[in-house]
Amino acid sequence: MGTSSNPEIIHIIGDLTINSSASLNGFGLFLVEGHVFANGGATIPQMDPDKINVAIYSTLNMVISNGTYPNVMFYTNSDFQITNAIITGHVISLGNSEMVSGGLYHKGANPILLPSTENAKKRAKVISYYE
Repeated sequence: MGTSSNPEIIHIIGDLTINSSASLNGFGLFLVEGHVFANGGATIPQMDPDKINVAIYSTLNMVISNGTYPNVMFYTNSDFQITNAIITGHVISLGNSEMVSGGLYHKGANPILLPSTENAKKRAKVISYYE
């Protein structure tokens, strides 16, 4: 994993499985073109007391179970499920979300792991339509 000034970006084509023996030290972003499965917790040391240091983005479903996941942001374009797990960070799901016997505790987002919109091209957006 990288540093706060130079976070590592890891692009995965396929599924990502995070087991209890995983240790994610440093700052980084996983871009997963597939499913994300996390089981048993992962060691994610706190690098900044106020912000998360690991972000996991997925195009498909995420299933997080059986453990504690500190200092992490999960984002999926699909469904998200937490079972018997505790997450300290963020969860963003564009699909259905389900929590079974778990916990979600907010921790501030880290700007280095979020896409920048500062210089983004402005576009018109239809927010209402009536005929």
